[in-house]
Amino acid sequence: MSTHAPADPAVHTWDDLVVQLAALRLERGAPSYGELARRIDLLRAQRGERHARPGRTTVYDLFRRGRRRLDVVLLLDTVAVLGAGPQELAAWRSACRQVEQASGRDDRVPAALGV
Repeated sequence: MSTHAPADPAVHTWDDLVVQLAALRLERGAPSYGELARRIDLLRAQRGERHARPGRTTVYDLFRRGRRRLDVVLLLDTVAVLGAGPQELAAWRSACRQVEQASGRDDRVPAALGV
């Protein structure tokens, strides 16, 4: 399994992240959006979050381009369930922070999610 973390110089917008997230999904076997939602539910249950399963459509929407904002926690959970290790997840978190700061908002990227 190769590492597919966003390259900082290439990340300027949410679309940049979405393109890289789609590439990561394909690289990791292209699990269905329903399967990703199921895996995210299990991950969140491990963190003690109850009834936190995102809808399949919510996960699908995460992969759509043209968005002005994104659910960063959902994005990071998706990266985690696609098999990202701690360093890869940290790179994604950093890229999210970079986009948040470029957009004038940097308060939504969590420091860590306990994954």
